[in-house]
Amino acid sequence: MAEDEIERSNRLADDAERLLFYASENGLLTGETPEDSARLQDGLVSPLLAAIASHRQKPGLVTTDLVVLHSALRQLTGAVSGQSIRDTLGASDRGKTLILATVSILFLAITMLVSATSETFFTRLLSSEACTILSVAAWGAFGSCVFLLKRFHDLVRGMVYDRRLFQGSSVRITLGAGLAIAIYLLVANPQNQENSGTLAPFEVYWSAYALLIGLGTKVFYGLLESSIDALADRFRLNFQARMERETAPPTLPPSDPQAPVVAAPGQAAWGATREEVIEIQRLLKELDRFPGEPDGQLNAVTLAELATALDFETEEEIFQRRPGEIIAALRVLGAGGEAVPTQPLSEDERGMALALYEVGAIGSAPEMLSPPAMRIIISAAIASLPEGQRAEFDEMDPDELTKKIRSKGFDFPKQPAAG
Repeated sequence: MAEDEIERSNRLADDAERLLFYASENGLLTGETPEDSARLQDGLVSPLLAAIASHRQKPGLVTTDLVVLHSALRQLTGAVSGQSIRDTLGASDRGKTLILATVSILFLAITMLVSATSETFFTRLLSSEACTILSVAAWGAFGSCVFLLKRFHDLVRGMVYDRRLFQGSSVRITLGAGLAIAIYLLVANPQNQENSGTLAPFEVYWSAYALLIGLGTKVFYGLLESSIDALADRFRLNFQARMERETAPPTLPPSDPQAPVVAAPGQAAWGATREEVIEIQRLLKELDRFPGEPDGQLNAVTLAELATALDFETEEEIFQRRPGEIIAALRVLGAGGEAVPTQPLSEDERGMALALYEVGAIGSAPEMLSPPAMRIIISAAIASLPEGQRAEFDEMDPDELTKKIRSKGFDFPKQPAAG
């Protein structure tokens, strides 16, 4: 095994261990009732500790249990991850660098402001106007530093600081300085810099403006980018948007409900008919997940809401399952509500899911989907059985049930394996 793969696997085990301690310290492993706490202990904590111990004995070997249980734990801890805990504990150097940069820029800003309003060495070396511009730039940069320090403090305090995502500080500071200068040159009138009855000199006011501009750099640039994109699209200058419009697949005529629906560019072909897509949209609407009226169009809204309802990680997983399986799963959700358990699959559930996968009753192995999605797919498979077999299915012992599934004692419709 390559060294980088061993390093990644060891990091995963370390992250899982850190996250487990964090969850324990913050009371995330305690349920509302003793029974809930016992289920978390037996279904998550104990198996995860065992998986971590197994990895310690064989470094570099990542088991499916470790990956699945770590993912389940991440659902409890929200934005906090093992990576963010590790980076937060080692963030002191980054914090010291930000503080040093902020203090240095503040000193420069005050020096330039003094030079712009009185006779100093810099005034003699440059000019009063040049010192004013430098003061505006420094105060804009200082505002950006204050924003970065506040954001850094909030991330560290919440244990969600991730050094991979907290990048571009120098760019942010430079943008704050540049934006302050640009607005100053566009708005300020160099011919009218007298006091004019105000309580402070012209340069002091612009230093305050520059500080606010630096604090709101993201807002200013966001508004600018949104305006540019809106104008570009309005005048058909956005080449990418125009190409997407011109290459979009034609919509199907309403008079052909049995014709296969064409997927969007880049998506796998799907064998759903327009009638089946309308049924999917109708079921989504019953779950309050479809905003309009069913129209049979496999658009982005339908795909996004469908993936969310069935707890798929990507929309591509939709195209790896038969339309009938998707419709059956949505009907299960409609009948039973959306309260699908999120804890890891029990041994009985995992064994039954594996047996159903082996005989082709479901298209996904237990490791391929999250626990809620797997439970929905299993329920859909059970719902597809004849009524008599469905009653027998519900009454059998889990071990006997698994054996009968493997012996093909039930008439499940065969599903294609997910790619």
